[in-house]
Amino acid sequence: MNSYCSRCGGTGWIHQCRFPVRTDSYLCCADADLATDICPMCFGAGKPNRDPEISSYWQRILASGNLDFDGLGSWTPYKSKLHAAGHWLFQRPLRKMGRRYSHFERLLDRGHRIADSQQRQFDLSMMRQVLTIAFLRHYFPLLLDEPVLVIGDAYGMMASLVHLSAHLPVIVCNLRPCLDEDIRCFQQACGDDALRALVPVEAHNKRALRDSQFGLAINIASFQEMNLSVIHEYLDIVREKKAFLYCCNRLEKTLPDGSVIRWQDYWKPEDRFIINEPCPWHQYYYSLMPPFYHSYEGLIRHALVKFR
Repeated sequence: MNSYCSRCGGTGWIHQCRFPVRTDSYLCCADADLATDICPMCFGAGKPNRDPEISSYWQRILASGNLDFDGLGSWTPYKSKLHAAGHWLFQRPLRKMGRRYSHFERLLDRGHRIADSQQRQFDLSMMRQVLTIAFLRHYFPLLLDEPVLVIGDAYGMMASLVHLSAHLPVIVCNLRPCLDEDIRCFQQACGDDALRALVPVEAHNKRALRDSQFGLAINIASFQEMNLSVIHEYLDIVREKKAFLYCCNRLEKTLPDGSVIRWQDYWKPEDRFIINEPCPWHQYYYSLMPPFYHSYEGLIRHALVKFR
């Protein structure tokens, strides 16, 4: 097998403008609009995808070498009190939403402390994770009495919140570059001694989760970026444990290779939904562009599922 992508010739691009190319092998280089498009076969890496477990979405992210925003969720560095005041103002509707949950204010304070320890802005992504844990602790407090599995964390935020608020061991399963960031950020937020409570698992070793103990698994906005076969593998592991799953993902998302990941395809008929509704804090995002609050392209649901 060639060590380079047969479509881009190892360049990472869909054509080579400086060299003659055959239009039956490459897209025609006469089309200037395609001059910077990444090869849809290798996603800019110059090599074919050799790992069928990694989706085309993550192939593209890893090939680019840029995990920020698209890869790990937003990371907003702290800039000034003025920027912080802007986020605080835009987050007012979310704070109002959170006050219906008994643990929200304490968790919000934890979230701000985590942001300070990492020299980052307490942004929309962090607020949503605070709301998620506040929601679970308010309605289902017993869920946070056992170790928690976080599938696809973002800068260790969920793992840090769970550990600091409930003093529980946390298992984090993620792709290697993302997992390294999870560990680093968890250490910043929780301290060196807390690393003993963190169990990192690389995604390609996910089968090791069968030997782990947890009562709740959490996945937020990352199942929608995985191949369906990988989603099913994670769900089968949680089913074997007869554990709970909190899942928050888009109803439908099209990946770069054209595959469509649908919420309805995750589940089996015997899965028992305790909550299954549009997620209130994942329906819009804010920006400086009027009208300031904007809807996402697709509906995002959250569910709490008891597997049996």
